[in-house]
Amino acid sequence: AVNASASRAPASDPRTVSFAQTTARVLLGWYLLFLLFQLVRLARAWNRTLQICNTAQPFSTPPLVERVWARCLEAFDVTGAELLASSGVSSPVGTFSARRPSLR
Repeated sequence: AVNASASRAPASDPRTVSFAQTTARVLLGWYLLFLLFQLVRLARAWNRTLQICNTAQPFSTPPLVERVWARCLEAFDVTGAELLASSGVSSPVGTFSARRPSLR
């Protein structure tokens, strides 16, 4: 007779992956470099956004654009937003904040 406990598979053993200390340090170094690179990209994008916001100015718009703008404000239930232009961008960009909602 076969022992019943011997024929059952053991409870799920947690599996671990072991690395040598050098491998772990190299992986950690690459991960930290990746994080630093992403942080630099975020800082550059934030700086560019601030530049665009600082150069944005109100501009005169055709009556059709004014009507579309008014309809959009009403449709999205937005108050106090501005339609601005900036030479720093070639297409419309929406920026919304508590301080100054606008479309540039």
